[in-house]
Amino acid sequence: MDSFATNITIIVIAAVLMIFIIVIVIRRAQLKLWVFKTYYGKFSFKYVSLFREYFNKNPYPHSVKYEVSDFSQLLNKTSIEEVLTDKDIIFQGLEPGKSYPDFYKQKGKPDYFTIQEFKEIKIFIWGYNYSMYDYDTTVLYFFIDNIFIMGQYNFRKENQNINITDLLNKIKSKYFENNETINLKEIVIRDSKGSKIQLFDDGFSIRISVYNPEIPIVKEKLLNNINISKQQYLHIKSVSKSEELKF
Repeated sequence: MDSFATNITIIVIAAVLMIFIIVIVIRRAQLKLWVFKTYYGKFSFKYVSLFREYFNKNPYPHSVKYEVSDFSQLLNKTSIEEVLTDKDIIFQGLEPGKSYPDFYKQKGKPDYFTIQEFKEIKIFIWGYNYSMYDYDTTVLYFFIDNIFIMGQYNFRKENQNINITDLLNKIKSKYFENNETINLKEIVIRDSKGSKIQLFDDGFSIRISVYNPEIPIVKEKLLNNINISKQQYLHIKSVSKSEELKF
């Protein structure tokens, strides 16, 4: 009887172990995701990348599909007239170039979250729904290594009638006492530290960006890599053209 009971116990244990192994095999993706999410954090690059690898989608709603090349063009624009303000340009209490390691804890859960990757550069983009000057907007925060590199207000024109003149006047009044002659569509506002405000209207939305092209992490990690990439691309094209000429 004891031998029979022992055999039953062994069979039960073996069955439980087998079921446990099968569950692990079937649910290994979810298990690994849980480990990554717990250890690295739910907004970490490792967790988000693994989620994309398994499910081919972002675990959170996209804040914006923002190409690094677009950011480069914004930073490299030098032909636009600049107007100097004696007030510091701050974006929602954040200054471009400063480190904010506790941003998520202070700001709370985002409505949108995206990680854009370019070579070894990872740009974390946090998005929050917001109301500004009686208009609905999405506030975007761009970070590299916890350093705030750019902020952007994205006013979508769908479902709301935006008076662009009224919007621009309210923005200008924050930085200038007499702003009648200032046209934000054609100029950039800059402060003494090099931070800038620039507006772009593509017909579908109005984007107001706050950034500083002079901060070290932008110049070292972003612009230099983009310029190298452009040079490599131009070199490849020139080689291709020369090869075509041989034939």
